[in-house]
Amino acid sequence: MFGMSLSKLLALIGILIAVWTLFRWVQRVTDTRRQDGKADRVGNARRSERNATARREPDPVPVEDLVACATCGAYVAARGARGCGRQNCPYPG
Repeated sequence: MFGMSLSKLLALIGILIAVWTLFRWVQRVTDTRRQDGKADRVGNARRSERNATARREPDPVPVEDLVACATCGAYVAARGARGCGRQNCPYPG
């Protein structure tokens, strides 16, 4: 009943190879995470030094007021508006 046949021996070898491969994979993942953690700590320190010296606000985007055209109802810029092409448009152009 507990004798070793060729199929049992091959199954045992297969299980041992699978377990060994699994342990190697886990070790590789652990090593990679440790290296990434060290790199992140070094990178974060360098980034914070750069950001402390180079922080500045971005240039604001210019904003224009809009007004509704009395003729067509379309919104146009309050300054420098051009006409929509209709006869009684209040804006030149």
